[in-house]
Formats: sequence, C-alpha cells, structure tokens
Amino acid sequence: MACWKAVRRFCGVCSHRGVQDASRKRTKPTQEPGPWAGTVVHTKGQVLATVTLTKWQRMQSLIDELWVMTSAEELPHKRLEQIRGFLVYVTRTYRWLTPYLKGLHLTLDAWRSDRDEEGWRKSKPKRAKQPWPEWLMTKLAEDETDEEASEEDVDAPAMVKPVPRFKDDVIAMKGLTQGSEPALQKCRVQNTLVAFYLLGDASGLGFGSGFVDNLGIWYESANWADPLKEESSNFR
Repeated sequence: MACWKAVRRFCGVCSHRGVQDASRKRTKPTQEPGPWAGTVVHTKGQVLATVTLTKWQRMQSLIDELWVMTSAEELPHKRLEQIRGFLVYVTRTYRWLTPYLKGLHLTLDAWRSDRDEEGWRKSKPKRAKQPWPEWLMTKLAEDETDEEASEEDVDAPAMVKPVPRFKDDVIAMKGLTQGSEPALQKCRVQNTLVAFYLLGDASGLGFGSGFVDNLGIWYESANWADPLKEESSNFR
C-alpha cells in the first residue's frame, strides 16, 4: 500500500508539471504478478517461474497429440512444426523439457539427404591434407556452400517418418507435465544485484534521471546514444 501511494503521488506531481503519465500501463505492486514475455514470476519467499493455467493446459494437449502420433508410421510435417514452435516457447520457462524436444527436431529434418537412420546429420569425410592450389580450394568451398543452400531451398515433404527416439521423448514429456496445476520452476541465483529506486523519464530522444543517496542528489540528462535510439520504449 505504501508503494502504491508513493507511485500515485509521484505520478500526480509529474502530471502537474507537464510530464505525461500513462496510468493505464501501471499495475498494483505484487509478489505474484501476471505473465511477462510468456513467464509468470513469483517472488514470495523464493523466486519461482511458471506459466499460466491456459498455457499449461495447451502444452498438455499438444503433448497428448504427439502421443497419438507415435502410433503412426508417418506424421504431418506442418503440424509438427506448429507444435514444436509452441513447445520451444514453453521451454523458455521449463528448461528441463529442452532435451526431450530432440526427437521432434530430428523427425522434422530426417527427410534430408544428409541424415542417417536416426535423424542425425552425417559427418562429412575429411579431405586428405595436400597442397591443393588456392583456386581449387576456393572452388570446392563455393560448391559446398551452393550444395547446402540448395538443400535448404528444397521443400519438406507433407509427411515424415518419426525417428526411433521420438516415442521415448514424448513419453518423457508426458510424465514431466502431469498435474492439473502448472509446474513451478525454481530460479537459481547466479548473480547478486542491488535495486535502486530513482526518479526519471525516458522519451524517444532523451532521458533524465535523479538518484538520492547519503552523499546527495545525482542528476543527469542527455540524449540517447545512436544504438539505444533503436531499442524499444520498454528498454529505455
């Protein structure tokens, strides 16, 4: 409540002085806020990351859909890409799911000519070390580049065969995502930071900020550097 009153007072003074305040963007202070960039972070007692119930249920339904696919000999490539896109997005929160997406990745690319029966990329044979002329080495490198580019340009087939580990990975994902409530992921501390509260305003061209400590008031005002001008308003 004290934080909310302080913010309201500060923004009221800013508005009185002609500094615009977008109050619609303001949220009440809480240790259990809503999602930001796809992740819900709680800081009540410990730092925990999770997702919304809607996203959790959607993830479970997609994994169930993959489980049904494990009984088929061929799988729809386009649908697998759509499912992978969502699951990769979820792994930004649940990193322990990442290893079990490998079967999905390999299945999507197993149709390529440079893959083995398990979907892994075949290693290219090493050339013998000989004093080849420079022009020949350049020509060989260009041929390899053109071959890789042409391989990428080939359209994927509508149906692809699952790799051997695909089913095992889906089983693992089903086991890890059981439960009616979203899983909580503990965020391990890697660095210690100190938070400072300061007064400031950032616009498209410039910024100004003031900081108060036991030594006095520190104030700065300037234009953004060229690299920072290209960043989003949230960054500034």
